[in-house]
Amino acid sequence: MNRPISRRKFLSYTAQAAAATAVGLSYRDALAETIRATGKSVVLVNLQGGFDGLSLVVPYQNGVYYARRPNLAIAQNDVIPLNGEVGLHPEFDSIQGSVINEGRLAVIQQVGFPSPTRSHTEAQRVWSLGRRNLALPDPRGWIGRVADQYFQSHFNVFGIGSPLVTDFKTNRPEASPTVIDSLYYIGYSWDWSSGKDGELREDTARMHAASQGAPLGARALLKNSIGKTHGVGEQLRQLFDNYNSSIDYPGTTIGRRLLDAARIIQGNVGAQIIYTIAEGWDTHASQKDLIRDNLNEVAEALDSFVRDLKSMGKWQDTVILLFSEFGRSCAENGGEGTEDGHGNNLLVLGGSVRGGVYGPTPTPFDLQQEYLGNAIDFRSVLKTLTAFHLGLDPAPIFAEAIPSGDGFLPIFW
Repeated sequence: MNRPISRRKFLSYTAQAAAATAVGLSYRDALAETIRATGKSVVLVNLQGGFDGLSLVVPYQNGVYYARRPNLAIAQNDVIPLNGEVGLHPEFDSIQGSVINEGRLAVIQQVGFPSPTRSHTEAQRVWSLGRRNLALPDPRGWIGRVADQYFQSHFNVFGIGSPLVTDFKTNRPEASPTVIDSLYYIGYSWDWSSGKDGELREDTARMHAASQGAPLGARALLKNSIGKTHGVGEQLRQLFDNYNSSIDYPGTTIGRRLLDAARIIQGNVGAQIIYTIAEGWDTHASQKDLIRDNLNEVAEALDSFVRDLKSMGKWQDTVILLFSEFGRSCAENGGEGTEDGHGNNLLVLGGSVRGGVYGPTPTPFDLQQEYLGNAIDFRSVLKTLTAFHLGLDPAPIFAEAIPSGDGFLPIFW
């Protein structure tokens, strides 16, 4: 399945960058400018809490799966078949017409990392850092390393509703990501006299930002900070105010977060990585109903987001990754839930995705184990998105050796 990386696209960018250096830009700045001009975006959706990949991607022809999950297994007649061995949870029928039937969904099976841990905190840190060795002194996540290496704007990376810190750490302040709870709340707070974003508050901010004279010391730092904050806030509010779409989004948390992602993409501010979270996947009890409801919310939000991307002509340039810090146990527990596991099934969808099932389908022997293994290293997925979709050389970002080889997956046309 693995194939050597094609450098054609990356070399074309570097050629443009070399030409741009002749007019005064540094090589790295020029490279970042030419790459950013492609308009490519990766939207990362973290299903935080260790979602059950065996309920999402169901081995519906495997008798051991049904034997080990007498209460939780998804019935054969209910799955959405992807091939003769596995199928999707029925709640994903929302995207069957818009994504699956068009061949734009890639399922990647048994993704994990070496020396597995069932600590949510440690596993999330592995994913955030993009490396297995947690002892290295560099505190930046892989997203922060991408920003430091290639990006020049706060708007190249967005975090939406994420409480995580590691993912967005950078060494270069000018490349630090924009992390927000929601675009709706950008602006000044309500007060009794002028309401939200009232003229009094805006006039005060502009006065401080544009005050005359040459302030020194702490006053100069404060003026500069107010000016930058006001400018960024104005741009973010414009993303909210200028968004125009006929697509209705569900009023769920993940629906609102993907709506913000759509506003950012439509705004053409250079966003290349957008990161958000859907919580509630640590299903130790009563899993069947929880998984059904959670997957319904995600699928409905994805359907709106995909249709919105298509309507604005951005579907071909956008890739969406659904992942989690680890999977769950192969067998159900006594509370009709599952325990924390390891290897997991991930989804990649987008207009340029080569649909299909990648990675080994679990065998009866696999499903007899406590949890699935890491047949495909998680860094293979991240490196593939970085190289083949964003057009960035992943070598400076992912320096650790991957035991399975170069790690590139043929999931793009």
